[in-house]
Amino acid sequence: MENAGLRTALVEGGQRIRALDSELIAANQRRQDAYKRIGELIAHLDQLDAQFAEDGE
Repeated sequence: MENAGLRTALVEGGQRIRALDSELIAANQRRQDAYKRIGELIAHLDQLDAQFAEDGE
């Protein structure tokens, strides 16, 4: 009886680990996407800044 309970707990723990691993992968992908988008926005701002500097001269 005790072994069956331990096996069930082990299976449930493994399932929980896989679920958390999937969540972590998704969160890391969202973070990478955000970094990429922020980099693109900064590059765009730099372009606008350079353009305004040229227009001001």
